[in-house]
Amino acid sequence: MPPKDTKNLPAKEEALFRTLMSQYEQKLYKKAVKTADLILKKCPDNGATISMKALVVFHTPATAESAPNAVELYEKEGLELAALGVKKDSDSQLCWHILGMLHRSKKDYLKANQCFTAALKCDPNSLQILRDNSTLSLHLRNYPLHLANRITLLQLRPNERRNWITLALGYAINGEPDKAEEVLEGLSKMVKDPPSHDFEESELNLFRIHLLIEAKQYTKALGVLETCVRDRRIVDAVSGMSYKATCLHELGRKDEAEDCFRALLEENPDCHEYYKAFLNNKGLDLDNVTDETRPKILRAFELLSSLYPRASAPRRIALNYATGPEFRTLVGAYLTAGLERGVPSLFSDLKGLYHDETKRAVIGELVEKFRTNMEQKGSLSGETDHLQPPTTLLWTYYFLSLHYAHPTSNPSPSPTTSLSLLSKAVDHTPTLPELFTAKARVLKHAGDSWGAAVQMEEARRLDGQDRFLNSKAGKYWLRAGEEEKALGVLGLFTKKDAPSPAADLVEMQCLWFLVEDADMHLATGNLGMALKRYHEIQKVFADMDDDQFDFHGYCLRKFTIRAYLTMVDWENDIWSSASYVKAALAAAKIYVRISDEPDLVKSAAPSDSGISAEDKKKAAQKAKKAALKAAAATKVAATDKKTVAAPADPPAPKDEDPNGSKRLTSASPLDEAAKLLKPLESSKKAASMAPVWIAIYEVAVRRSKFLQAAKALHVLKGLDAEHPELHRLTVDFQIRTSTILSTLPSTTSSLITSTLASLLPSDFTTPAAFTTAFLSTHPTSPSHILSSALSLRLASVPTPEIESVVFQLLSSQISTPLKVAVLGLELLEKIGSERVEEYREVAKERWTLARVLDTKEEKRKTKSDWEEKEKKAKEEVNGGDAKDL
Repeated sequence: MPPKDTKNLPAKEEALFRTLMSQYEQKLYKKAVKTADLILKKCPDNGATISMKALVVFHTPATAESAPNAVELYEKEGLELAALGVKKDSDSQLCWHILGMLHRSKKDYLKANQCFTAALKCDPNSLQILRDNSTLSLHLRNYPLHLANRITLLQLRPNERRNWITLALGYAINGEPDKAEEVLEGLSKMVKDPPSHDFEESELNLFRIHLLIEAKQYTKALGVLETCVRDRRIVDAVSGMSYKATCLHELGRKDEAEDCFRALLEENPDCHEYYKAFLNNKGLDLDNVTDETRPKILRAFELLSSLYPRASAPRRIALNYATGPEFRTLVGAYLTAGLERGVPSLFSDLKGLYHDETKRAVIGELVEKFRTNMEQKGSLSGETDHLQPPTTLLWTYYFLSLHYAHPTSNPSPSPTTSLSLLSKAVDHTPTLPELFTAKARVLKHAGDSWGAAVQMEEARRLDGQDRFLNSKAGKYWLRAGEEEKALGVLGLFTKKDAPSPAADLVEMQCLWFLVEDADMHLATGNLGMALKRYHEIQKVFADMDDDQFDFHGYCLRKFTIRAYLTMVDWENDIWSSASYVKAALAAAKIYVRISDEPDLVKSAAPSDSGISAEDKKKAAQKAKKAALKAAAATKVAATDKKTVAAPADPPAPKDEDPNGSKRLTSASPLDEAAKLLKPLESSKKAASMAPVWIAIYEVAVRRSKFLQAAKALHVLKGLDAEHPELHRLTVDFQIRTSTILSTLPSTTSSLITSTLASLLPSDFTTPAAFTTAFLSTHPTSPSHILSSALSLRLASVPTPEIESVVFQLLSSQISTPLKVAVLGLELLEKIGSERVEEYREVAKERWTLARVLDTKEEKRKTKSDWEEKEKKAKEEVNGGDAKDL
């Protein structure tokens, strides 16, 4: 609540002003407005009263009689009144404070910060405004202003413990741990008898020790730690032991540090970081392994494995550093243990080793040998005196199937071999869901999204109560383009009273669903819904960014100080999250397509013209049943007089854009794309990703922001000078600017010229010749070949030349990924090539399971065949009472 300010009010009106403040605090908004009007009738220019009325109006709730957008109208009127109050009395801290509070409620934090700063100029010692402004400054990462406010608060109220801690936190977040520790040391001197075994005291002490370690004051940190442990002022013993080990190691007291690390390993023998620190204490740096230290490291892990026989971490870490015969021995033992125990995640555990071709070959060879031994003698080792359980063969098949199929694990994936192995496994144990999920993964990587969804559905049916399998099945149906089937499956675990499973998942901010559903709509051509979903992902991250505002105070009240520091670090780079990056880039591509092809909006608009008569009939029947069910429920509720009705949940907000048409028909699509990409440009991690700058260029050059486009090309070259897309963008930039260079300002034209000079060869003649030379330097790279074909299209070369380049992707001499081959097919379709079917047939011979290469008719037939098969199966189960699934 802002402080009272009754400047220039007569006594009667001053009493009314106090009543006005009381009514606002009691949420008597209608009476408060009347009271404010009484004051303004006598003193119409009193800024404090106008501002208080603004506060009341802004927070007035909508009623049943209010207009549909009453809240928005109240908020708008409140902001206008608050601005008028400031105009009437710009020297009133109350007026500025209220305006700042309203901007903060609207999440316009920058304007709120400016208002609070202006309020402090009117009253530099206002505690409430100082607190509000310091929190807001921290949220905006304005650390100098935050620290200035916290220092003032501490000077005004030095006896409040909170002010000391918040100032220390401010220094810590600003990267000044030494100053932060000095503040906490001053606080510790004020407390004469700190409580023992108290969580808040423990967290404060650990925070101080953490700061001392950050400031590299290890001796002092160890002294504080030992004192706190002696006085039982450390509750989190594991963190205390970890800090002690770090201090002893840095001080050179290696034997004592080793004892601490051993204690930590006893507590958690599967923590990789503890092993790394333990060996580093012994002078063995796992980040810089040499031929001299490698045997010592392996010997150390051998001893650690014997000390902690039930822990898998020392055995697994050793595989990262073992080579030659030693690796074969160690990985053989690791595989034997995992297969014998039936560990489903064994392949996921080991595929990190597959970047080394030698290790990959050894693993494949060993598991093949295990399979032969199990099939012939029932033992992994081939010795009949030690037989393994029959399930060992099952898990051997499972491992080998994933080994042969995973594209990042095998240079020549063999999905047919994988499926053959999985068929044997299913014959062995037909009720194991993991086998069908493996089949789904194999088919997914092979380009058969429909077959993958069918297999995942089989896995789900084996355990209908498994939410993981349910979610995976829903995800795979979305990837197959079957939204109705996906929502039918996902609806088994969503709220029954939700408008739809999709609405519930959106409300719950289920990111994987939003991403997959958006991609599904994009793949099926429903660009409006795709944009809607991508923007919903953006809203999720915007909410996360806004939500941290509440945690600045919450974490301090709960005394989760160190966790709060971790949260701030995470929030600093929240826009680099994979889900947001993917959504922003995909949405930007759609907006670019809309900009390039305005007619696309009409063709992509949702329509029921493609819906069959049978589907329309089913939808009508479904709607009729839902209406009858709702009517019956209403009748029961009305006639049951004895039942006490439970409080109704607030109605779900109305979806103003159910089909995404508003996003699709945006008046400025490129501006919308630029807004989505802006957070990526300023995010440290995202700004190091080449696709981000490619998207920034595509949007900027179409907005005629040539300097921004030139910067994007410059950054992209710095990230990867050989990136295939850099060539295409360079050709595009040269073509776009060649005709308008003379019309641009001299500064802009000179920068464009210098940028092109750094990207184009000195003997550049034409884009086509430049592309031909580029292709000759990368003759076996699929991505560079595709980029060359796209560049030739930009250069308007004859279609046969483009076709010739695209067909190079199908050469047996080039290891073309299926995804790139599909892009080549799409390019041929765009240029209207007559060789599309020829390309499709050759590609199908190479990727025999890739239904992604099928025509629309073939995909439709695949779907109808499966549905017919399902219908017959249900008829058999129900004794002829057939119903659609």
